[in-house]
Amino acid sequence: MLPPAQKSELLQIVTEDRYLDRPEELTCYSYDSSLDESLPDAVFFPLSTPEVSAILKIAGKHRIPVTARGAGTSVCGAPIPVHHSIVLCFSRMNRIIEINTGIAT
Repeated sequence: MLPPAQKSELLQIVTEDRYLDRPEELTCYSYDSSLDESLPDAVFFPLSTPEVSAILKIAGKHRIPVTARGAGTSVCGAPIPVHHSIVLCFSRMNRIIEINTGIAT
């Protein structure tokens, strides 16, 4: 569980409906198709690049490990959080905002 001051600071970025911290909710973000699992302290669902940046700045300031997660379909353990970390779940960042064809390679 995040300390109240850190939780409050992070909830200034995302709303409560894009934040999870109850054990029964966190369990869904503690594993993938591999055999390992680890419960995070919280899960955040950013909707924009500025939100991701702001969350990472606060996590860095407080030395909170961050695990990026998409759909959680990995079979190698990549989206499994480390102990006392937060998960940034990108499943709600599902819109193409811009396609810059000028830099295509």
